[in-house]
Formats: sequence, structure tokens, C-alpha cells
Amino acid sequence: MDAKITKKRLGHLLSYDWVKMLIAVVAAIFVWTMVFSMTATRITSTQRFVISNYLGVNYGQGIKLYSDRYSYEILNGGEAENNLRGGDQMFNDLFMGEMEIGESDLLMVADVPMSREAKKDEQGNELKDGDGNVIYEYGASYLSNAMARAFGNFTRLDDGANGEKGYFTQMKEYLARFYKVDSENVKTFGGVSLTVASFQKDSFNEAAVEAEFRARVQKNKDKRFKKEEQILQGIKAEKERIRSYLTAYETFFTYLENGYVTFTETSAKISENLTVSGVYSINLCPKTETMGELKEHFYYVDFEGTTTAKNMNVCFFGFEELDKDFQYENLLYLNALIADVCSEL
Repeated sequence: MDAKITKKRLGHLLSYDWVKMLIAVVAAIFVWTMVFSMTATRITSTQRFVISNYLGVNYGQGIKLYSDRYSYEILNGGEAENNLRGGDQMFNDLFMGEMEIGESDLLMVADVPMSREAKKDEQGNELKDGDGNVIYEYGASYLSNAMARAFGNFTRLDDGANGEKGYFTQMKEYLARFYKVDSENVKTFGGVSLTVASFQKDSFNEAAVEAEFRARVQKNKDKRFKKEEQILQGIKAEKERIRSYLTAYETFFTYLENGYVTFTETSAKISENLTVSGVYSINLCPKTETMGELKEHFYYVDFEGTTTAKNMNVCFFGFEELDKDFQYENLLYLNALIADVCSEL
């Protein structure tokens, strides 16, 4: 049989079988794409650190994500999700989609009224005070509006009256798994009382850190730590993570005591039969004299047309998809932000 490949025969082959060849190439690419997709290690919600914004809040040109401040678990280096990218009209869809996906960590929201309306007399004339200024009636704040819409996804920061442990009590107890508590004292921050612990830094239980790390790697089947050499490197990074949380805990309460930031007590009507009260956010700019530079990161425009960050708050999300052991990455970011913008630091 003459099986010699000639230019003519090759031309016939390409003329009649090119469709089959194209299909074979596409099928091969598809199969290999599926193989790589199914075998690759996917980034989980916990391994992403995402900041998002509520209605009215914009990102400043100087916004930073401080990607070098997080622990080894954060693989994306930080993200800023702009829920206003489609304008106010698209905000609701983007925000509710974010709630559905559950991949955000922090929400920036202003504790200022969403609307105002001038008071008028019976003749329809605007009422004014003794100095000639128009008297206004103000609507609900953006913060209370966010609470009413997404309360179930926010982490309470103080402790509830029914024994509910807030974020900082959870953090205290988490650190107590690795450090001995030296003392505990009830401290009050602007009317909000919390039991704050002091830890013995030289009591760091490295064996407990290693045991928990190995157990988590096995449970999650973490492909980053297959070999013992990789596991040992991971244990080293895990110890650094726990140490950084202790530093973050101590540093944040120093910022509170100095008044750079404050807790915000909020009362919001969730439904006809449910009204919630407590601390669900932190005021990052209670005084513009000290924290005014925050507007370079996050800002809103007030009723007078001024760009400001006054009473800019941050809420912590507590989605079920997030590993609670890593929720303290929030403080690593916040402490970096505070230190960056505070005029006294």
C-alpha cells in the first residue's frame, strides 16, 4: 500500500477532516481545563479578605489594603469591593448579592442621616432658628438602615444580656487557648463595658498551636501542606499568626482607651416584632481632628457638599462560610488603618 504523505493527500485530509480535527482539539482543551479546575486548590471565603462599602460611602484615592499585614491564610492580599460601581440604582442588587455570596469581611458605613427635610409652618414657609438657620428634620442613618437590612450577617462586638459572647470576648477566649491569662478587668469605653484580659506572653503554648494546625490541615485536606516540610513551615507561620492576634488585641484596646476610635451603640428595628440594640460597629472617625485623614481611604459627601469621614463606621460580617478562628484578621487590617491615618500616631 502506498502510504506516502504527499502534498495532495494532505490537502484532501485537511479539506474533508478539518472539522473533526478542530472538534478533537477543542475537546482535548476542555478535558484538560476540567482536570486542572477540579484538582486545583480553590481559594475559600476565609482565604479572601474583602472590604465593601454601604450606600453613600466612596473609596478615596489613597485607599490601602495593607496586604503585608495579614496572616499566611489570606491568599488574595486584600480586596475592596465597590458596591456603588453601578451607581445608587444598582446598589441594592450588588449589596444583596454580596449578602447571598457571603464573602465580605468588613462593611464601611456612615453613621449619618440618609435624608433631611426642612420644617415648615402652616403656610409652607421654612422654619428657622434664632440665628436664621433652617431647621431640619432628619431621616434614619445609613448605619441603622444597614442594620435593618443585614443584621443577621453582622457580628455583635459587645456581649449580649442573654449570655451572647461578642467578638472581643470570643477573641479573648481564643487567645486563652494559647496563652495564660494574667488578669481580667472590666473596662468601660464610652458606656460600653467589656472584660479585657492581659496575657502572659512568655506562656505561649506552641504545642497547642501545632496540634490545632495539624488537625485543621487534615480536616480541610489543605493541599498546601502535604509534605512534612510544608507542614513545619505552616506551623511556623501559624505561630506568627497567633502572636500577631495577641498584639492586635492589645493594640486595639489602646486605641479605644485613647479615643482614636469608639464603639457605636445602635438600635434598629428589624421587623414589627424585633428591635435589636447593641454594639455592631466601630466609629473610625469620632474626631476629625485626630482621624480626619480617613477620608483619603473612605468618605461620603455631607448635606453641605463637604467630603468627610466623620462618624465613618465599620461593621464585621459573620457569614457561616468564614472560619471563626480567622475572623481576627479584621483587627490586623483596622490597626494598620488607624495607625496610618491617626494624627497622634
